[in-house]
Amino acid sequence: MALMSSSMGVGGSLALPAAALVAQHTDWHVLSYGAAGLGVLCIALTLLVVPESPTRTQGTFDVLGATGLSDAGGGDTPRHGTRRPAHGKRRLPPRSEVGRRTRHGGRRHRDGDGSPLLRIAETVTDACDQLGLERFALVGLSFGGALSVRIALDRPGQVFAAMALMPWNAGGTEAGDPVIEGFHNSFRDVEAITRATGAISLEPGKTTDVVRTMTSAVTERFWRSWLGPGGGAYTSMSEELSGIAVPVCYVIGGRDTIAPQDKLIADVRAMPGGRLVFLPEAGHLAPYESPELVAREIREFIGRYATTPSPGADSAPGSSPSARPSR
Repeated sequence: MALMSSSMGVGGSLALPAAALVAQHTDWHVLSYGAAGLGVLCIALTLLVVPESPTRTQGTFDVLGATGLSDAGGGDTPRHGTRRPAHGKRRLPPRSEVGRRTRHGGRRHRDGDGSPLLRIAETVTDACDQLGLERFALVGLSFGGALSVRIALDRPGQVFAAMALMPWNAGGTEAGDPVIEGFHNSFRDVEAITRATGAISLEPGKTTDVVRTMTSAVTERFWRSWLGPGGGAYTSMSEELSGIAVPVCYVIGGRDTIAPQDKLIADVRAMPGGRLVFLPEAGHLAPYESPELVAREIREFIGRYATTPSPGADSAPGSSPSARPSR
């Protein structure tokens, strides 16, 4: 942020934290509308207040120069459309090639209902490939925790650590689960989702962003793929846990009314070197209700492996620290 501020000037430097404040306490719509409104206001003030200069130049429009600057097909641009790598950085492959290179096919257009957890995880790994990420950590809450484990299983050469906060258990949800079916039938139903979120919140006033995200940012395709019959929430990966080669930590809460503690503990025991952190006063939405506490656990675990090489697909499982007692 300091580097950005030094290159933007005073106005831009003040606007950066102001924009972050607006986005945190409202949403991106307010940020966009506010920026557009300020733009219109600045144009109006410029026309009304700034006097027009009487000085005129005799120059003409540089057609040749403008054409050269706007030519996207110049000699330095690869034919398939990706940018030339700078200073030896690895060049990203074309979007179509990324899909073919993923371990499980990398199909970009997926079905709605019935898509297993693997296909949902592939949307994340596809994005990581597009960004050229060679090494990264994963932190996921609830269903995102299950995604973190799934990706750690599939990409041990890239993932150096995975942390699952109040996660879905690796065995998946049993068919007919009333909570999952209730969510599945409540897509974009603000009242129903607000009621359901309030039921699992210890401090509902701190979890309003969960409702806003689930009712405005989640697409229907993802919603059905996650919660629909045979979807990601019902997918089991229990039999694969014994072969995981990435350090994994589960964080569970003593007041979590959704995640089954016995099954989560069994998951940790099944993973070589699996680690468990038990927060007795935390609920399912602890990252929203106790952000400092959860952030401390994330820093401690992820920071431990940030400078060590990823274990890799051929590394012996169990390189992560042994399970520690709850605290």
